[in-house]
Amino acid sequence: MRRLLVAVAVVVLTLLTQVGGLALLVGLALARKNRRRVVRFLAPLGVYAGLTIVVVPLVARLFGRVPLPVFATQDEPVSPLNLLTCALNRHYARPPVRDLLVRTARASGEELHYLDAGFPFRGVPLLPHLSHGDGRKVDLAYAYLDRAGRPADARAHLFLGYGATEPPRPGEID
Repeated sequence: MRRLLVAVAVVVLTLLTQVGGLALLVGLALARKNRRRVVRFLAPLGVYAGLTIVVVPLVARLFGRVPLPVFATQDEPVSPLNLLTCALNRHYARPPVRDLLVRTARASGEELHYLDAGFPFRGVPLLPHLSHGDGRKVDLAYAYLDRAGRPADARAHLFLGYGATEPPRPGEID
């Protein structure tokens, strides 16, 4: 039963993050002899963090992908709407796409927020965005103005930013 649960977890983590299944297997192997549950729990998380922060960005370049900015700066006013996007490795794109997003944000004078882009490597589909496999597509969050015409808070109403909609305006077809 334990092997079945690990196998299911590997598949689910791979579909969610592309490298999470590998991190789970390596982490469990490293912590196999340790009897403390906390070590067996933290080892895969540590492996995943190391892969995500250090290894994946370097290897992704070999596949023609670069991470989109995680935190907006004056020079690169682009960031994810939710940091979970980056933690799940769903913020990779081709360099020209990254450059286009940065140029667009600079030209608009406002911070640009993205939702999902793509995984760092080919091979695992980015569910439910099957078209994002080529590194050329990025889901963007809408930018709203408040009643005074100033940029509104960019945080989405829903957990990952998807699903929130505006009602139709008077005269628009719903």
